[in-house]
Amino acid sequence: MEKVQIVIPTHNSARTLEGCLESVMSLNYKNVDVMIVDNLSTDKTVDIVSRYPVILIQKECNRSQAYNEALRGSNCKYLAFVDSDCEVFPEWLDILFESIDEEDIGAVGGFYRTPKEANAWSKLVGLELELRSKKFPKYIKRLPSGCLLIKRECLEKVKFDENLKTAEETDWGYRIGESGYKMIYEPRANVIHYHRSTIWSFFKQQFQYGRRIPWFYLKTRGAVKGDSITSVWMNSQPIVLLLILVVGLLGIFNTRYFCLSGYLFCIFSIVLMTLAIRNTKFGLFYVYIVRACAWSLGLVFFLFDLLRRLF
Repeated sequence: MEKVQIVIPTHNSARTLEGCLESVMSLNYKNVDVMIVDNLSTDKTVDIVSRYPVILIQKECNRSQAYNEALRGSNCKYLAFVDSDCEVFPEWLDILFESIDEEDIGAVGGFYRTPKEANAWSKLVGLELELRSKKFPKYIKRLPSGCLLIKRECLEKVKFDENLKTAEETDWGYRIGESGYKMIYEPRANVIHYHRSTIWSFFKQQFQYGRRIPWFYLKTRGAVKGDSITSVWMNSQPIVLLLILVVGLLGIFNTRYFCLSGYLFCIFSIVLMTLAIRNTKFGLFYVYIVRACAWSLGLVFFLFDLLRRLF
């Protein structure tokens, strides 16, 4: 039984960390070391960590830096990544190990399930993700880093980009594919994930994503065409909304543009509503529209950030 380094990055994770650690301690696979890489939390995160037999590293770091730091601090042949707001099932590692033995496989991962006790908004967010995961192929370009088992040799060859503050796992997944490794999606190895529980917290999360993901697309131009997790239609939504806004602003000079903007927004909303109904859950419309608006606002801020860098 190979030893595995389980890595959990944290930052003010007190609300969910205890459940995460309890689930990790209950794994059927016992030959593990658990490492917490904490980004200088100011809540009770460290107090919770102190109650468990784990390795604690505290330093100012983003997620990519945390993963690379864990690699430097471990000599295990395999590393498993879990987010602090996730809980694993007892058989999680056993299932992941079933698919990682092939020579060209660099990583195996699952996706997210929503906890039964989640509120209505969290369940809608989780449902939208779960519907997407049903279409995932076995060999996939990338998966969330909150549910991954990785060969050390793969991580040593392709480290996480520490300059990225968002989409670090997306960038890493694309690059390991370019380096000759494959990633496998194993749906039986899903983990429980605590999604944002309010519309506002979800909006803020998606706004940061919309503001930062363009840096990844500038680095990896072909990725904007989409993949199994994020389609080209999803990537085009913030651009469509911004164009509708521009048309609306032209209404300052001619009211017909303002009316046209309203019509276009209605058409955009109807498309999202149709998708929600097709997925048998009308409430998904609110997830779609909030996410699209947050990404659009994030894109505006990205353009300001880009202009500041250029000038």
